[in-house]
Amino acid sequence: MIARAKNTEYSALVVGSNGWKVLSGHLAIQACAVVGEPDSIREEAVITYLKLYEGHQVEAEELREFCAKDLSYFKVRRSSTLSPIFPRTSIGKIQKNLLRGK
Repeated sequence: MIARAKNTEYSALVVGSNGWKVLSGHLAIQACAVVGEPDSIREEAVITYLKLYEGHQVEAEELREFCAKDLSYFKVRRSSTLSPIFPRTSIGKIQKNLLRGK
């Protein structure tokens, strides 16, 4: 289950806040969000949503290698979901509740 403290997310051995900080540093990634979604095995699973800059493409293996430079092996995401839009609030925060279940 994911425990939340001011939008810092923890699940099993994966720390979401570290993951999105590292992913946000990639040149092809415009926006990144880490959210919890229902999971039949662990109640909730951590899912990473990415929005790429227009005209950029990135392979999953490239992202794993990029993250492995700064994260422990168990914190590296095995998969990420590309999302063409990131719904935002009036003050610019990503609306994670609208990303869940996409």
